Amino acid sequence: MNNEPQLRRIDEALRRGDQVVLLRGEPGVGATELAFQAVRRFGDRFGDGQFYVPLAGATGDAVFACLRELLRSVGCPREDIPHSADACASLFRSWSTGKDVVVVIDGATSLAQVRAFLPGAGRSAVLVTEAARLSGAALGATVVELDPLSDEAARELLTRLSGRTEGLDDLVRLCGGSTVALCAAAAVLEDWLVDRITRIGALRGLANDDVDPKAVLTAAYEQLPPEARPCYAALGRHPGPHAVPVRALAAALEVGEDEAEELADALVKRRLARRDDGRYVIGPLAREHAAEQDGDDYRARFSAFYLSHATRAAQAWQPRPWFRHLWNLTVRPDLTAEQARQWLTTERANLMALAGLLHDQGDPELCRLAVALFPLHDKDQLLDDMDLINDHAEQVAEANDLPAIRSLLLTQRGFGCRHRGEFDKAVELFERARAVAGDDRELLGSAVEGLGLSRREQGRIDEARAALRHNLELADEIGDPRRSAMARLHLGSVAEPELLADARRYFEDNGDAHNATKARMWQAIRAESVADLLAARDEFERLGYPADAVRCLLALARLTGDREYARAALDVAVKRGYQLLAEQARSLLD
Repeated sequence: MNNEPQLRRIDEALRRGDQVVLLRGEPGVGATELAFQAVRRFGDRFGDGQFYVPLAGATGDAVFACLRELLRSVGCPREDIPHSADACASLFRSWSTGKDVVVVIDGATSLAQVRAFLPGAGRSAVLVTEAARLSGAALGATVVELDPLSDEAARELLTRLSGRTEGLDDLVRLCGGSTVALCAAAAVLEDWLVDRITRIGALRGLANDDVDPKAVLTAAYEQLPPEARPCYAALGRHPGPHAVPVRALAAALEVGEDEAEELADALVKRRLARRDDGRYVIGPLAREHAAEQDGDDYRARFSAFYLSHATRAAQAWQPRPWFRHLWNLTVRPDLTAEQARQWLTTERANLMALAGLLHDQGDPELCRLAVALFPLHDKDQLLDDMDLINDHAEQVAEANDLPAIRSLLLTQRGFGCRHRGEFDKAVELFERARAVAGDDRELLGSAVEGLGLSRREQGRIDEARAALRHNLELADEIGDPRRSAMARLHLGSVAEPELLADARRYFEDNGDAHNATKARMWQAIRAESVADLLAARDEFERLGYPADAVRCLLALARLTGDREYARAALDVAVKRGYQLLAEQARSLLD
């Protein structure tokens, strides 16, 4: 395609050392293709890396996912990738400082999205296509304007996509220079004779200057096999724009996984969807169009699928009484703890998108989803997600007069504040949770446990000891051995150290290596044993709990006075976005 004037402007900007070039034009004029042309032509200037960031339809979660993928692509080990978007962006800037890289950010809708992917100082460049109007001045960007494709360029694109060279003039005119319309039309050409397009009228909405790419999508949709059309409609009703697993799609369509995969592949063949590592994605325009098609209640089935699987995964990873106690659900996990953790991690973006949908609807099922996601948020320190979903779920619980569920959500919010180091706010939330709990021992115990742990972090040991002793009494009254073991672990951190041995024995006997290692860590702290703290740190790293490994390093720094332990703790905490632990490490280095 003839984009020479625009390519010359990009070249001039890059030679001046401008870091950001903003490619601007009406939807469908080919900004993404221009960005790729620029990378192909000028890519030899960026020998340290060329990166593509697809942001079309992206939420904050998707931006975070793209940052994580970017770090993985530059060789960052998975276990070293931070757990917040800001920390990921900082790590990418650090890695790219002094290097020559080019980043294509496709479909940005905000300045914050662009800034998240800016490389560090050096001769790097960023090419941005915008899905919403951005301020070039605010980015310090060179703005390159694009016009609709010329007839010659449109014909070249159609030929390249469809393999046809004859009878394209009417179609070129009808698509009006829109690459979106041209790409969809190329898919239609696979099954239609070109000379029938205008007569059939499938593209009648594409008239001269009034271009409607959805008319082309409708034409492609109508040429799908009838049995594949529900699959397209279902993808349009998926909660959120993220990749859809085959199992979820099968549940929405009420068919087997093999059949669901076959139907989705029919969409891929006609370029209405794409396949990404066994999952299916449709773009924002196709998603909007697909949602307009007639279909069954696919959204409700997607929601039921994710809720059911999240509930089972949560119970497999971190068994808790809440689904039985508050929802009268008997949950029989069919996953190992590690499989459950992997599933929740993989589906995190889809689950948070579902949370947004349930919140908008005021649906009380949001409360169950918040409880199911707590193990993921707690263990991986996903505090922004934890704050958002528990705050929204608590509002829904209050609006629906569900005091018991509200008490639990207040407790979960309290743990989020505790992880952030906001101990006064955490105490307030735990006190509110205790007040709402009434006489419910299970809920009282959780609120009192959180209160005791927060008092411990504040250094108010007598109050912590009293609260944690009350928690143990409640746990023994309830009669749940695991809950009693957890209560002994917590009380043993501030009171009788032999309680830690009891807790550790229980967890080891029941295959809970993570909490057994926690008990070992506290035994080492109470006994001031450097060797045992080092062993606990190594075990946490082996199990994949880096936050607890950092806690061991901080304990070692306090015990030995060796600043190297504090520096090592700070390095991991900063990389992974553990704000409170990073502050604690810095205080030991001051």
